[in-house]
Amino acid sequence: MTLFVLMILGVVVMLAGGTDLLVALGIPRVVAGSFVTLVVVSLCIYGMYWFATEIIDW
Repeated sequence: MTLFVLMILGVVVMLAGGTDLLVALGIPRVVAGSFVTLVVVSLCIYGMYWFATEIIDW
């Protein structure tokens, strides 16, 4: 359950301010936006996989 909460928090943080955080670190906005999109999509896909294999008791 902890992993599930961490995945949700990761998506929320990246959507809320991930691009701005990376831009503040000196990464160009275009690269930061692409990176945030990649991370959010990856976390969502992994979350669906994890939910289907671990949470649902087949």
